[in-house]
Amino acid sequence: MNNDQYKERPIVAALSRLFDLLVLNALCFICCLPILTIGASISSMNYVMLKIVRETDDGIVKPFFRFFFQNLLKSLPYTLIAVVLAVLLLSNLMVMGEGNVFTAVFYGLSITGIALFIIIFSWVFLLFAQFDNTVGGTFVNAVKLAVAHPNASFLFLLYNGIMILIYLISPEIFSYLFYLWVFFGIAASGYLSARQAVPVFNELAPELEPVPDPDLDREDEEEEDELPGI
Repeated sequence: MNNDQYKERPIVAALSRLFDLLVLNALCFICCLPILTIGASISSMNYVMLKIVRETDDGIVKPFFRFFFQNLLKSLPYTLIAVVLAVLLLSNLMVMGEGNVFTAVFYGLSITGIALFIIIFSWVFLLFAQFDNTVGGTFVNAVKLAVAHPNASFLFLLYNGIMILIYLISPEIFSYLFYLWVFFGIAASGYLSARQAVPVFNELAPELEPVPDPDLDREDEEEEDELPGI
């Protein structure tokens, strides 16, 4: 069913989108499990989410895996940086004891570091899914966008950091909500983040080179296969 038919049947469209998000959530979660594929998995989810928000999507599974395998090696530097920083930031919270002013200050700095980590890497993986750039260029642009669009940055922090906040407030509540988040929360935060990112990226489109679209490459290959021999 195409997008025009969806608009004529809103209930069917809503249920179909819900199913798409569930599938995308499962794909992203499973592909993140090897750890070294986290960057490729999140970026692939973002790639499909941006298409969904723009209503230019044509399927979920095939576009996800095309982008995933095409950018797996390219995403490794982002993954390694993210994993190392995440381990350092979270380990600081776990090893801190109770007690004095220094501990409270250090705890506050750690929370601030985690918040900045979530904001910057939310932009990084969205940029990686949309624009072709160097690792350094992507991080520089992520910082610039985080500063230039504070409202979107705050919402990224809310969408992608809510489970960490719940854990810090109440580990018991976190344990109840964790399975719901695994089942649907990844895609929900990805979809909401993509809705914030699309207007920003539409403004950046003339300035930055878009990432090669594996779906378009695939279509070009199919057209070439249909050409008669010379």
